[in-house]
Amino acid sequence: MREKIRELLLDEIIDNLNNIIISLDQVDGLKKIFYYFHNLKSLVQAAEFSEVAKLCQEAESILRERDIANYARLREITWEICREINLDNISKKESSVKIFFQELKVISQNIARKLFKRVDVILICPRNLSISKMDLSLVKILLLHLVRNALEHGAEYPSERLINKKKLPCKLIIGVTERRNKLIFFVKDDGRGISKKLSLEQLCSEGFSTLKIPGEFSGCGMGLYICQNIIQSKGGKIFIDTQINKGTKFTFVLPKQREN
Repeated sequence: MREKIRELLLDEIIDNLNNIIISLDQVDGLKKIFYYFHNLKSLVQAAEFSEVAKLCQEAESILRERDIANYARLREITWEICREINLDNISKKESSVKIFFQELKVISQNIARKLFKRVDVILICPRNLSISKMDLSLVKILLLHLVRNALEHGAEYPSERLINKKKLPCKLIIGVTERRNKLIFFVKDDGRGISKKLSLEQLCSEGFSTLKIPGEFSGCGMGLYICQNIIQSKGGKIFIDTQINKGTKFTFVLPKQREN
């Protein structure tokens, strides 16, 4: 019965977590966070997440007392809640995948905002996707590198898109699926695209970057190099499909790992 209740409340719990994460990076976000933590506490109490409920109570106390010295603790509490819910395996293994994808969407939006770029993040993650914790840890590393690269290198500034007669906002699609015993995941943008003169081997070489000056989130020439090394060490493959002024799609195929 408890597992069924948790499954029913999962979407609302994730929505509140997303709102808290977004508000933490906003100047006026503290006005909203108390409301979101209060809602989250009610939801996790109903779902019998006792440890999460205690964390929400601590956050409420900090906000109620306007304890400025402990505001940094709010961020720690938020990520502790994410870990608690992840580790508890609400119903099936795909719940942890869904939570990570929602977190990745928020991370993407925050990066885009800091880069002064307008980006619509679209997630493709089947609800029935079964994925081991070993696979999930790899997916996290690879997708985080790809998202940073896509936002820094691929996505254009609004003025740049308007000059090229492209619609706003830029689209960033993050997806994962499975086929037989393999995981297929990708990051696709409709941004600048990459010159056909650059081979996949060049793009994935150590120290190579299309940015002359390293950015805040990428540009040091290590992202794709790291991704390729991880994929090759696991017997996987990497593909790229790109067209100037149309966008780029990186696709990775990995054999599914077995739980020990």
